[in-house]
Amino acid sequence: MERISNLEIAEVLTKFESISWRRQRVLQLQLEGLSTMFKVIHPTSNEFLTITLNAYAKTEDFEFKVESNITLIIPQRELFGLMIRKNKALFAIKQSTLEQIKTSLTAFLNQDRAALEDIFTQIKQAH
Repeated sequence: MERISNLEIAEVLTKFESISWRRQRVLQLQLEGLSTMFKVIHPTSNEFLTITLNAYAKTEDFEFKVESNITLIIPQRELFGLMIRKNKALFAIKQSTLEQIKTSLTAFLNQDRAALEDIFTQIKQAH
């Protein structure tokens, strides 16, 4: 486990992109029970984003799980679309692609709540 503090946004993204996910998946399969995680904590808000590689994905594509303590306000249409209710939800995704993860990480680092809400809604609608 490597711990690094006080990185700039570009440095965090570079660190994430430098990870050899293929190698991590192989190691994870060889060492049963180990997980590959990438965790980022925002210094001012103390919000975190934990990205975990799923080595047991059903396809060859990389699959990730995201957990966080970020509370989002998600509008939900009800009563034939005439009413909109706002629900609170934690930003968490059970199955996500590498591209979705990069987009989520960038939005988190930039503290872009609207982008996180869009990502969350799009992924929930797709599943």
